[in-house]
Amino acid sequence: MDNWLKLVTLSIMVLVCGCLESYHFAVLVFLLFSIGLVFRQMSISVPDEASSSSSSTSLSSSSSFSVPDEASSSSSSTSLSSSSFFSFSKGSLYDVFLNFRGKDTRKSFTSHLSKALTNAGVNVFFDEEELKRGEELTNVLVRAIQGSKMSIVVFSSGYADSSWCLEELVHIIECRTTLGQMVYPIFYDIDPSDVKKQTGRVAQSLLKHTDKKKVVRWRAALTLAANLAGWHLENRNEAALISKITSEVALRLNNTYLDVVPYQVGIDSRVLDISKYLGVGDSNDVRVNGISGMGGIGKTTIAKASSSSSSTSLSSSLSFSFSKGSLYDVFISFRGEDTRKSFTSHLYKALTNAGVNAFIDDVELKRGEDITNELVRAIQGSKISLIVFSSRYADSRSCLEELVHIMTCRHTLGQIVLPIFYHVDPSHVRKQTGSFAQSFLKHTDKKKVERWRAALTKASYLFGWDHRNTLDGLKEIPNDIRSLSCLVSLLLDRNSFRSLPSFSSLSRLQRLSLNGCEDLVEITDDLPPNLSLLSMNDCTSLERMPNLSGWLRVVALDGSSNLIEFQGLDRALNTGMILGMRAHNRITEFLFKDSTLQGWTGTGYIYLRANHIPTWFNNVNKKGDRVCFQVPHEIGYNLKALAVCFSCRPYQLNSPLTYSVSVVNHTKCTCIHAHVSDICPPARLEEYLWMGHFSNDDFKLDGGDSVHVIVQARDTETGFIRVEKIGVRLVSDKRINFSFSYIDYGSIPYDEAINKFYDHDYDDGHADHDDDDKDDADDHLS
Repeated sequence: MDNWLKLVTLSIMVLVCGCLESYHFAVLVFLLFSIGLVFRQMSISVPDEASSSSSSTSLSSSSSFSVPDEASSSSSSTSLSSSSFFSFSKGSLYDVFLNFRGKDTRKSFTSHLSKALTNAGVNVFFDEEELKRGEELTNVLVRAIQGSKMSIVVFSSGYADSSWCLEELVHIIECRTTLGQMVYPIFYDIDPSDVKKQTGRVAQSLLKHTDKKKVVRWRAALTLAANLAGWHLENRNEAALISKITSEVALRLNNTYLDVVPYQVGIDSRVLDISKYLGVGDSNDVRVNGISGMGGIGKTTIAKASSSSSSTSLSSSLSFSFSKGSLYDVFISFRGEDTRKSFTSHLYKALTNAGVNAFIDDVELKRGEDITNELVRAIQGSKISLIVFSSRYADSRSCLEELVHIMTCRHTLGQIVLPIFYHVDPSHVRKQTGSFAQSFLKHTDKKKVERWRAALTKASYLFGWDHRNTLDGLKEIPNDIRSLSCLVSLLLDRNSFRSLPSFSSLSRLQRLSLNGCEDLVEITDDLPPNLSLLSMNDCTSLERMPNLSGWLRVVALDGSSNLIEFQGLDRALNTGMILGMRAHNRITEFLFKDSTLQGWTGTGYIYLRANHIPTWFNNVNKKGDRVCFQVPHEIGYNLKALAVCFSCRPYQLNSPLTYSVSVVNHTKCTCIHAHVSDICPPARLEEYLWMGHFSNDDFKLDGGDSVHVIVQARDTETGFIRVEKIGVRLVSDKRINFSFSYIDYGSIPYDEAINKFYDHDYDDGHADHDDDDKDDADDHLS
């Protein structure tokens, strides 16, 4: 037990607030001190992780984990016994070391995982962020691996191509064996069995390495890592998996981070004083420290700051609970169909980020439990209830029942209740008129209706927030705004001004948002010099756009139905502008012309509201996500680019999309793919077109090549979305300016591409050429 205590420094701070009686405080201190004595006097030993590596336990019962074979699990499966939850390595540099192949996942899955872990309070080593220039890479990585409590290995299709990744993996497995480090694999776009047995893509990669001794070590490390319990992405939602991994990692690390107000004055000296009493880093004793004093002098703030500052050296800390007997700080009542994916989700996220423990049914409610009882307990156990009244709130009997319970708790328990009137008139709630009157026509139980009406009336009189009482009606922009020279982002959505003043003095402004300014007719050409994004979706009165060529990268004009003039648009597109114009106006008609597309030489993208491929694209499939053609010999020798156009319909508003354009060359047996991130997420759930250029320097097509071009579109939240149509034109008669591009290229083995994209022979999806499209040419715009 003494050896184990040497690894543990346990300091518990008890905050004596005004609501805590002195007797209760004395009892609590006595109990905590007794726990410390029990730790010292226990005769049983607690195994460390290294000694428990022979026992096998999976991370959880979830089917998403890869389970090791029976034959190998006894010797190589990771141990997650109770001691694993307390990996108290004093002086750890990091909580988690991320091992991955940069070319495969640095800018996609792994960066998102790193960000999610960091946001959850996990100290992550991610080489792109943490590695300091000037240091020797090998030594830095070895120290980072050895100094981490946990390593996460992201296996991707090209992972074994990298001798660097494989060397890192060897060190990670050694640290698991010698230091008891926790190691979890993630199989991103690769089968776990290929990693375990070094078959398929992994086998091909290992053939490239010539040092036989290293290859033997790498194979052993791959087999051991693949036998550990972890996660297999397969075709799952990446965002959901990252969220699950983050929760599991936080649980394994047992980290508790406390929210502390930033930029406090004079806090450091107080924290230093507390640290002296805690003996952080100097003592293995169990200590109990009390901070006493009158209310409001900052006891809680100092204690939280002290705990947070010590969290890197104290691997376990006690969670603070300042609410006596409360399950939640806030209960949110809302109608899911109205606001779950919009206002309420943003409200919940903002409250959570502010450290507020909020209850929202689709986050907290566990499946299989009685929903009514769970909701009643949540309401009764909350300090505050927020009621989001939407236009169809009273359609839901469960919402009305929640409201009755909330108003009862206000009367009997003194609970604070705050109504939010979201796009609804408070008088309609109070008198049950308007949409509320229509809702009550559906309810027939007179006794319940009487209770519901009374609860609505009482709630409507409470002090709350009316969503309509915002500054959306701003008639003009104050002149003083020009003096904010350090402003980086300016959001002026849904205001009522007709024109804009000069913003040229805002030299650091990068993003200007004017979405929903329905009275705005035109904007000045005197815009900030460093502006990179101008978002003007749903500016329905907008008629004229100034010349933005040469410097502005992204312009979003969805819903601009009255736009008649856009100066210098052709030049702006040729310098790499990304244009989102999902609207039917004169400009979209101009963009659909063959002459416009023939003259387009930029590497930006164009988004248009349309359901037909422009006639300029001569290899077309009107019913699918792929098109097949043979590269003509007469243009193959001079082929410069592929112009690609496709249509799709999003499932969710303002959700980032990613596109993958794969060129499967059946003549050369290759598959090159290009990944594009959507910088202008759709503002409407309508079918739209995407158009862009891809360099043949990457696709490497020649005359006579038989190819398939396949497009996949993916919503980061809901998964793959259907691509309705596709068109391709081979560009050999003009030079595309690829000096500025948002496209990432990669490759996968040909046989893997065949398995991925084809359920049958690859001669499906042959192009419909120009003559097939003429009968539909008149209705190419929706």
